[in-house]
Amino acid sequence: MARFANKVALVLHPGTPIADAVAAQLRQDGATLVPVSANFDVASATAWEQLLGELDRLDVLVTIAVAAYPSPQSIAATSLADFRAVVRPNLEGAFLATRYALLKMRAFGNGGVMVNVASAYATVGAADQAAMSASANGIRMMTKSAALACAEANDRIRVNGVAAGPQATPEHIAKAVTFLASDASSYVSGFTLPVDRGFLAK
Repeated sequence: MARFANKVALVLHPGTPIADAVAAQLRQDGATLVPVSANFDVASATAWEQLLGELDRLDVLVTIAVAAYPSPQSIAATSLADFRAVVRPNLEGAFLATRYALLKMRAFGNGGVMVNVASAYATVGAADQAAMSASANGIRMMTKSAALACAEANDRIRVNGVAAGPQATPEHIAKAVTFLASDASSYVSGFTLPVDRGFLAK
């Protein structure tokens, strides 16, 4: 039987390489994908209420931090507007996705899994990507916080992350995401899995 048979999954940022690879893997393994517009505003609470309000089931949510500066720039050269342009879709988007999906999954009562993908490179700090570093680490700690809250609530919802390394292909990331979303990792929560050929092990 397919790993995600009878499961409904939502993958953010369709049209980006990692999102498309994750969606393809989930679909191949039997999941039904929720249609999401490429223009969906992940940092809008109203948009989340409308999108999730139309669902009668949600089993898997995958968020992907895709925003970065158009070109490298030091923190001294970064305006507040530039900073917010990255943090808003990345960190605020992941927060709203987690919050609203968690409420929906709890209402359905079937448990569920959330996987947050962010940059491994940014997790260790990047001199020319202060906003991405802030959002990547914020997402990692928020993932832990959400996982602990779900464990305390005993709601059968797991929350994990993937730290995507600069040398990992979208297909490598997709395999890690679907592993964490599957029953093969049913006792794993609050963990961020590095997929980076040892980058974070240095």
